[in-house]
Amino acid sequence: MEEPAAHNGSAAGAAPGAGAAARPPATPEGMALAYGSLVLMALLPIFFGALRSVSCAKSKNSSEMPETITSRDAARFPIVASCTLLGLYLFFKIFSQEYINLLLSMYFFVLGILALSHTISPMMNRFFPANFPNKQYQLLFTQGSGESKEEIVNYEFDTKDLVCLALSSVVGVWYLLRKHWIANNLFGLAFSLNGVELLHLNNVSTGCILLGGLFIYDVFWVFGTNVMVTVAKSFEAPIKLVFPQDLLEKGLEADNFAMLGLGDIVIPGIFIALLLRFDISLKKNTHTYFYTSFVAYIFGLGLTIFIMHIFKHAQVSSAVLCPTDARPRGSGQLGHQVPASCQEKVGCVPSLGFDFSSACLYFSLPKACVPGWSRDLFRAQICVFNSSPSARLPCGFWLFAAKLL
Repeated sequence: MEEPAAHNGSAAGAAPGAGAAARPPATPEGMALAYGSLVLMALLPIFFGALRSVSCAKSKNSSEMPETITSRDAARFPIVASCTLLGLYLFFKIFSQEYINLLLSMYFFVLGILALSHTISPMMNRFFPANFPNKQYQLLFTQGSGESKEEIVNYEFDTKDLVCLALSSVVGVWYLLRKHWIANNLFGLAFSLNGVELLHLNNVSTGCILLGGLFIYDVFWVFGTNVMVTVAKSFEAPIKLVFPQDLLEKGLEADNFAMLGLGDIVIPGIFIALLLRFDISLKKNTHTYFYTSFVAYIFGLGLTIFIMHIFKHAQVSSAVLCPTDARPRGSGQLGHQVPASCQEKVGCVPSLGFDFSSACLYFSLPKACVPGWSRDLFRAQICVFNSSPSARLPCGFWLFAAKLL
């Protein structure tokens, strides 16, 4: 499930004049530390998960065989994710949040222990002495008999894996009892690394379908409604990485968090891992595709955090969608202007418009985001073909549409 990218935990989802007013704002140093830590924590599972996916693809061990995502799976994923997200939202609205989170905590307690054990197992092997009594085990479940016998579970492990499982259980109990943000991040990093390692795309076109579908999924659920943020703030499970913005003031007991959803790590990560495996298949010394996509991810994540920091919110469901007055002046030229009559109503929120006659999408960040700025921060117009400027609709229409969202 996708979640909003990094945002200011003190502002996201807070009602005006409510508890957010009593919480002091984060310092610039605290926000820089939080956002920098989130970026670092996002890069680690992608980089090492991609490296481990190479050996995973070559492994003949059935317990480490990757799950391949086909084009059909990629096309259905946004629909399944949307149904899951909406279902969780309705559950939190209808049933008691306490009991739902209790069930989810037990579920992710077991999954987290297994994921963390699988993550640290290769590293822990270096700390065991050479004379360590290591015995091999196999967990096998079959169905049927004779020629119709079918393997359901076939997992091979050893004594070292059991030691890693015991260490991971300590972290699991810590998370279950305290819900501490460090324990949450340990499980989140383990989920992310395992996802990048074990989920494989069969080709680049499948990755494009998946990323394109989830782009629409994110735009709708994050920018069009408050469903994503509501679930993210109600869902007490290690499905997001968090880092306190008041760590310098309160230490490990800090509680003003910025967060990054695991979907923003795993989904791009499996595509980057695919490009690394493609680079290796070319049998060249350079990993051009991998490093290019990795740098592009860093840039995209940094830009996302910058925009979220400007808006002080993980989503903009309160945005006023104002009409655009587009004036294309030549082929390929980008241009966008928010009508002056709507600028006071819009404030520091993005303006979005679409011209059905020319299939043009318009987007801009208004000048209100920076006091004293004399022009829009960002203006863009993307058209399938050039045509006349789009028809202007009254602001009242877009105010009504925003309320419906």
